[in-house]
Amino acid sequence: MSQDIEVVFVKEKKGFFKLGQKKNVKAGYARNYLFPFNFAVPNTKEFKTKVDSIVKKATKRQIEIKKEAQDIEKVINNKTIEFQAKVHDETQLYGSISTTDLLEKINKEYKLSLDKHDIKGYIPVKQTGSYKIDVTIHNDITIRFNIEVSALKEEEKKAASKKESKKKTKSSNSDIQTYADEPEEEPETKKTEPSISEEIF
Repeated sequence: MSQDIEVVFVKEKKGFFKLGQKKNVKAGYARNYLFPFNFAVPNTKEFKTKVDSIVKKATKRQIEIKKEAQDIEKVINNKTIEFQAKVHDETQLYGSISTTDLLEKINKEYKLSLDKHDIKGYIPVKQTGSYKIDVTIHNDITIRFNIEVSALKEEEKKAASKKESKKKTKSSNSDIQTYADEPEEEPETKKTEPSISEEIF
């Protein structure tokens, strides 16, 4: 069985770990990924000076994050985002309002850059009604906004259907490939970091 070791993260990767965070991880993962890519150092006496420096940076970073959260709170706290969607059985949506749908709308309307890690516990909405959504940017700042989902009216349904029909027509026309559509050879890309799996924690 793989032994766990305690590490201190020297970088921040949203949704996975924070700068200065101490965590027990699998020894093999630390040696093969976290240490070579300078994501973390062992929390040992040998690295005490490094760890102390990281803790200071982390304290400063938390102040910055709190300020960002306060600014976002002023913009969207208690605001209402409205959605209109096609329904059946009076309240059931065709499909759902996903996290992506929600983020696209709120970021566009309020000129923000929230991502899926800022909205935890969101369950895609599948019927009309009112819902409260929590934004978790900083533990000390409580941000909550509402979404209001209503059914499309008949005229709006027709307009939406026409729009979808035009999109499909345009898409089918673009399926005919010409020489101009032939893909260019992709340039060599730089080596990227391996993806992180939540299972390793």
